[in-house]
Amino acid sequence: MSGQDLIDTLSKIYGAYAEGDPGPFFSALGDDALMRFVAPADVFPFAAPRRGPEGAKESLALIAADYEWRSYGPLELIAEDNLAFALNGGRIRHRASGRETVLHMADLVRFENGKIVEFVEFFDSAGLLDWQEGAIPPAVTDTDPANKLGAVEGDDPARNKTLLSNAYAAYGRRDPGPMVDLLSDDASYNSVAQISDFRFAGPCYGKAQFMENMARIAEDYDLERYEVQDMIGGGDLVAVHSEVGFRHRQSGLLAEGEKIDLFRMRDGCVLEFNEFFDSLSVRKAYAQGGA
Repeated sequence: MSGQDLIDTLSKIYGAYAEGDPGPFFSALGDDALMRFVAPADVFPFAAPRRGPEGAKESLALIAADYEWRSYGPLELIAEDNLAFALNGGRIRHRASGRETVLHMADLVRFENGKIVEFVEFFDSAGLLDWQEGAIPPAVTDTDPANKLGAVEGDDPARNKTLLSNAYAAYGRRDPGPMVDLLSDDASYNSVAQISDFRFAGPCYGKAQFMENMARIAEDYDLERYEVQDMIGGGDLVAVHSEVGFRHRQSGLLAEGEKIDLFRMRDGCVLEFNEFFDSLSVRKAYAQGGA
């Protein structure tokens, strides 16, 4: 399947799900496909890894038992080779409390022989829990192409991937300079999490604020591991899936996991940078040390 084939397939799947029909999703899954959510399963029962169409049906049934989508759809969708990325979401209602909010998710979807073999979803897990318990709503992305002169389908994803690959390699060596150099003067950066948990969370704008956030990260955490696993480019977007480990300086505890970043780029510069990770598991890991 080409990248466009994957986009067409997922467009139909997300469109049907928005209409309350998960059938096309189940039909697209391989017999042993892995469906997982990057969130603690002891808090969100739907997040436990499950396999195949029957496992996916169980996960979606658990979601439907607790939540109702009032509006839903893909916000961005790109694909390359056997991988696709979707930024999706909408307005969601928590059935037990009746509260409504906007929730955004980042999906990584892997295909083999025309079938989905892995479906992974990221969201602000700490924010979702806090919201349904009556606190502030989950964080959302800061993606607004209208404020960035509009999406550019003709941008060069291969060049963008090369630039970002070099920037990530440098960051893994504890050198944020190449990433900073890629930022446009008015670039937005948004770690999709709660600022009450992470001083670097929430949107910031421009290189100066980005550097301030990088300083906060360096003050609070020591980078131990940053390994890029997947990178997908399409149009002016690049999605990056990584495995990371950060040690909390105050507690000395290490939090390891995975994250996914979404970049919008123009002429070799980053216009938007959103990152998703399991905010609740990281919160819990660092809280063990009394931080």
